[in-house]
Amino acid sequence: MSRAPFVLLAVGLVLGAAYDRLPTRPVVARAGYRVLAGDFHAHTRFSDGFLGPWDLVLHARRRGLDVVGVTEHNQVFPGKLARAFSRAIGGPTVVVGERSPSRSST
Repeated sequence: MSRAPFVLLAVGLVLGAAYDRLPTRPVVARAGYRVLAGDFHAHTRFSDGFLGPWDLVLHARRRGLDVVGVTEHNQVFPGKLARAFSRAIGGPTVVVGERSPSRSST
């Protein structure tokens, strides 16, 4: 079995990570307040999302977001993981949220 595909994949991953450029955005201010770019409703694979908490933070950083809200279903642990990872790498601010099941009134 040839190792060439695995070597090429490894080289691609290393070079892709090494040359991953973060977007540069100008600082926008309105009425003396800084305007932040953010997504306040994101799920990880702990509920019905696709990305892990660390992947979500990296994706938000690559997209140039200043803040991301991790709002899982009935749990906050993934949001806390994302916040700790983001602080460790200097990523976007992570707002931890929780989506509770809807309650019907009778």
